[in-house]
Amino acid sequence: MATGSRADTVTVGDGAGSVNRVGETYSARTTPVDGIVGALHELAERPSADAGRSDAVIALADRLVGLRADAALADVVPVLASIASVDVPAALHAIARLRQTEPERPSPRWPELPLLLDRLGDAAVLTGIALAASREAAADFGRAREAITPEDEPLALEALGRRESHYWAAAGTLLQAAQRVEGAYGHPGRRRAASASVESAAVVAATIVDHSPAIGALPPRPVAAARLLADLRRLRTPTPVATAQRVLGAEIAHARPNADTTRRAPRPVGNVPVEYGSTAYADLLGEIAERSRGREEQAEGFTDLVQLLRGSGLGGFRVPREYGGSGGTLPELLVIVADIAERNPNLAHIVRTHFAFVEARLRSTRSAERERWLREAAAGVLFANLAGELTATVVGAGARHSTELVDTAAGPRLRGRKFYSTGSPYVDRLAVSASHRDGAVLAVVPVTRAGVHRVGDWDGFGQVLTGSGTTEFTDVEVRPDEIIAGGPASGEAVRYFVLGQIYILAIQTGILRAVVTDGRALLHRRTRTFSNAAATSPVDDPQLHRVLGGLAVWAEAAEALVQSAARALDDATDALVSGAHDPYLAREFALRTAKAKVVLDDVGPRAANAIFDLGGASATRRLYNLDRHWRNLRTVSTHNPAATKARVLGEYLVDPAVEFPALW
Repeated sequence: MATGSRADTVTVGDGAGSVNRVGETYSARTTPVDGIVGALHELAERPSADAGRSDAVIALADRLVGLRADAALADVVPVLASIASVDVPAALHAIARLRQTEPERPSPRWPELPLLLDRLGDAAVLTGIALAASREAAADFGRAREAITPEDEPLALEALGRRESHYWAAAGTLLQAAQRVEGAYGHPGRRRAASASVESAAVVAATIVDHSPAIGALPPRPVAAARLLADLRRLRTPTPVATAQRVLGAEIAHARPNADTTRRAPRPVGNVPVEYGSTAYADLLGEIAERSRGREEQAEGFTDLVQLLRGSGLGGFRVPREYGGSGGTLPELLVIVADIAERNPNLAHIVRTHFAFVEARLRSTRSAERERWLREAAAGVLFANLAGELTATVVGAGARHSTELVDTAAGPRLRGRKFYSTGSPYVDRLAVSASHRDGAVLAVVPVTRAGVHRVGDWDGFGQVLTGSGTTEFTDVEVRPDEIIAGGPASGEAVRYFVLGQIYILAIQTGILRAVVTDGRALLHRRTRTFSNAAATSPVDDPQLHRVLGGLAVWAEAAEALVQSAARALDDATDALVSGAHDPYLAREFALRTAKAKVVLDDVGPRAANAIFDLGGASATRRLYNLDRHWRNLRTVSTHNPAATKARVLGEYLVDPAVEFPALW
């Protein structure tokens, strides 16, 4: 696989910021449409009043439509958004042409496709306007920076980063919608899901444009972006957000439950005992769901479910086939994580640091060490990384561990105390970060070894059965072959390569899906309604449909954001393992993960709260345990602060040369 390169980034006239290929800033492949963004660069430097600029952009739009024969719809539609960020009429012109030619492609025919393309076009244009607004806001901030007080500057940068993150949510959802539409051309059974994906993209983009956060003392809506929005509303009237949410919610409320639990992901290349995408995989998810009911409320552990995962071969999913694993990709793994989290977010979190351990071994350049641990993972051994300490004053890169590996006459001994020992009661080995006279090390010891004591004192209000809490190490024997020395060769200290954060986002995605499922069930369970309701039955109430549709929109956006970041990490990991490390790919993964984090930490808890708008007081009964969604979302989201990520993103928008922290 090629290592990827920086995409063209250009400046739009009138302060509208940069134009790039919406959705994938860095790409490990080239497409027939790549040159159009470069041509936009030349045109964007001209003032909007230039009489020839609009005609030239329309010519580019025609060229884009002409290239559709050799390019995927998912390549064309994001460039439409880039065109819209410069000239809305040109983008609408291209959409009209696609509406004439595209319906000839599906077989069998798809009568609803022309209207669907209109909605996809709405999403593309609104995404382009969000892009223009984000870039223009960055330019405005740069001009006004001297007038902002030092105390307010971090707050303004945070707001700038939040605006950019929400634009990215629109871009990612748009790209996913385009992929699903084309994927449904020859598969009528996928068309309903594709239509829902398009509506979600349009709602996300419209919401972002209407509710972009203000940037300190700067104008709430940048001037050029406001002009683009006026152009759109002058030429066509997109479906109102509330209407689109209502239509989506009505479909969900009245649809039969979808028995295909694996429809959201491609079939992976793995050869795990329970092959992903198979009937056995669907049965595995069903078994997890069935066995999980009521367990959290009763404070029962999940040892049997961890054994179920172990028996499925999931622990070796990312291990290369040459070592006995499946050789699955990161995007595939994270869809599996979301599938599990939809049914049991505690279970998905229990094995999070196992996959972080495996991922670091994949990056290791010490061949014998790499093979030893990867073969163990493929054989079913489960690991838990233990790094966090309550005594630490700094969390992240540069933190020094008070837990020590001490050389004694009897050999190396591990001494110390760890907190946040997620997964430790359920696994076979603990990978303990420790300080040593030679530097940072990882001591990988069996959980049953003398001197290892798990306290079981985790008392968080969410993720209550993950086994987080204190683990004590009292002169624990560590054998020489159980010590992994630190440094880049270990795979532990490669800049920006952090699986744990995107893994948590996949858990949040699964929880958001469960919110939709439980919201639908809540509507169907209700037999009473209020005297002033809009319908005699809650399941037919259009206002409740709007709420349910809104929940579905953000579950769709969450999946798009996680998959976008996962593709970047997959490309970066492949490049690193092949010996062609590309720091731009790794940096892009960090950017995408941060943007996804900012968005999901915003919309996730709000969605988990909104589920109660679908019911009356009965929805709060402990019997239904609906508050678990908010508790679990809020707990996993606290692992990393969204505000600091948004601020660093804002700094990057103002100065793309800024250095990120190695772990942020």
